[in-house]
Amino acid sequence: MILCRAISCAYVQHLEWREKWRPEYLRDEWKAPPLLERYGAFGFLGYDLEGSAVFLVDQGGTDLKGILSCISKEDYMRWGIQIAEKGLLEGRRSLGNGNGNGNGNGPAYQFVFIVDLHGWNFSDVFFKPGPSSFQCFRR
Repeated sequence: MILCRAISCAYVQHLEWREKWRPEYLRDEWKAPPLLERYGAFGFLGYDLEGSAVFLVDQGGTDLKGILSCISKEDYMRWGIQIAEKGLLEGRRSLGNGNGNGNGNGPAYQFVFIVDLHGWNFSDVFFKPGPSSFQCFRR
């Protein structure tokens, strides 16, 4: 009974999160600020030997303080959600390309994010807008 309540609570939180951030809209229609398009360090690399989509996030090479001084932290969070949603979509597509073993309509069973932290500095994360910029990814 307690487990059932916990699962129900988690599901409700998930639905509330999706209603607040609208990830499908972010993935398909939202345009990231040009600053993020130019300086956001993220990219699709291709597929691994098992057909999983592989992405690179160069967190160490990103000037988080500079970016967050020019755009809102909400836009930065939207951009992060957009990246994750596009990654899920690309993973689903890879299953239908012959790179994976599905028809492209099922869930993306796995995809790979390589996060490069070379040059990453904790002071970039713990300055005032930094920690709250990552709160939306907790759920």
